[in-house]
Amino acid sequence: MNTNLIVPTNPYISRDTPVLWISACLLGEKVRYDGKHKLNRGVLALSKVFAHYSLCPEMEMGLGVPRAPISWFGDSLLENESKKDLTTLSSSTADSILAKNKKPNGIILKSKSPSCGIMSTLNQTNGKLQSGFFARAIQERYPEMQMTEENTLVFLDQVYEFATALGASKSVLQDLQSAWNSLA
Repeated sequence: MNTNLIVPTNPYISRDTPVLWISACLLGEKVRYDGKHKLNRGVLALSKVFAHYSLCPEMEMGLGVPRAPISWFGDSLLENESKKDLTTLSSSTADSILAKNKKPNGIILKSKSPSCGIMSTLNQTNGKLQSGFFARAIQERYPEMQMTEENTLVFLDQVYEFATALGASKSVLQDLQSAWNSLA
């Protein structure tokens, strides 16, 4: 996982343009518990026109690939089978990620993830949806942040809407269209 700022090779991109934090699995990195990824066309198109950081909070916790699935059980983040408690580790990891990375202009996270879901993560005890530990930490630190999940970036108009909310220029939107088309 690359924790350095990734600046696409694009003449319109500079270090002064909006910066995104993106869940690494959405960029095609095989960091999920099952060793797979969740590559998303809209997210990948955005990564080609915006500088970004590729992040995986569970990898930052030191969990390997593959790894035991984890879930929320009440107020505790536990390994599903062993019930090993990862709550404290998840909290300190989120704090560490927030402290070492520059505040982004926008964030794209993996839906339903126990770390990254934005009010889409199932709590196994009460059956309610909640945010994952990393998404919750971001929401607390940056309540006005432009945040979304990959399932809201399925169509080009949704991708444009997110880019526009970040302040994308007309030329960046044109580059975004080209990036989208190149991924068809």
